[in-house]
Amino acid sequence: MHHVSDLNSKKAWTELGDKDKRMLEGGGIKEDDWTILQQVDRTEALGGERLITNKDIFNIPDDQILQHHSFNPDGFTPAQLADEAFKLKEQLANKYMNYIYTETNAAVLEVGARETSLMSIGTEKGTIGNELLRFFWQFKQFPFAMLTRMWYRGMAQGTPQAKFIYLAKLFAYTTLMGGIVAQIQNITKGQDLDDPTTMDFFLKSIVKGGSASFLADAVSATADPTDRSFKDWIIPAAFKDVGNVATMVSGAGQHYLDERESSYGAEAVNTIKNNTPFQNVWYTRLVFDRIVIAELQDMFDEGYRDRKQYRLETQHNQGFWWDLDNESIEIPKINSTN
Repeated sequence: MHHVSDLNSKKAWTELGDKDKRMLEGGGIKEDDWTILQQVDRTEALGGERLITNKDIFNIPDDQILQHHSFNPDGFTPAQLADEAFKLKEQLANKYMNYIYTETNAAVLEVGARETSLMSIGTEKGTIGNELLRFFWQFKQFPFAMLTRMWYRGMAQGTPQAKFIYLAKLFAYTTLMGGIVAQIQNITKGQDLDDPTTMDFFLKSIVKGGSASFLADAVSATADPTDRSFKDWIIPAAFKDVGNVATMVSGAGQHYLDERESSYGAEAVNTIKNNTPFQNVWYTRLVFDRIVIAELQDMFDEGYRDRKQYRLETQHNQGFWWDLDNESIEIPKINSTN
């Protein structure tokens, strides 16, 4: 809103750049709309900036907007003219606010009606199929919105070259930010930094950054040192702990534990941890995990922490700057690929 109001106050339609015109026209705002918006009496914001608001558009004098649209008043009563003026204001306000909301939701992603409709796959709300789909998409809505919103915008660019440049920039910037996020997550988990020169780190950066974020859970689950698998991406989050408990009380429980070098007690602690509110907040997770969870795991299964750290170090080349046994805290270093 700030950008559009400022641009509208300074430039006529013919002075706008091609990108600005294309963005405005994509939201339904044409030259006539731009011209009448320049005549609006604006609201003064707290910082002194004068913004065009929805209320300002409806405050345009009836005569002014009718004249702007070359409306012939002959044969109309005053009440009918007021109705026609209101319709024109409403159309302009809808175009303007639709553009503002669309651009806002593109910058700060929200799951919109289009994404919700696509994720429901035509199922009726409240049915068993719809509820199962909602469970499946429980923590996948944001990356799906990322794909639909950004990729649609990329494909809407005017030329093949513009499409390529838009998508290439999206891929590059999100991959860079994804790499930074991946390293920060390592630190907040007490782990050493990943080697940024490896293909594994490059792929992790892609899925963490959002350019391929919808595949993040699927890719990471197939190579996860915490023993997740592809089924953990398919099974809805709400069902995972139920499935784990069912496995523990069934005949498959011991085989499951042997593969993980774990025990019933340690897995019970993990289940409780996964369902503890706020345990995954980044600035408290590491301290809570080392001082509370790790101690509980060792209490129920002596030697569990040592076995887990040894397995992660030998099988997954994962070092720790804060050991699981709380005996060593060092400066984080880059994991060796040797």
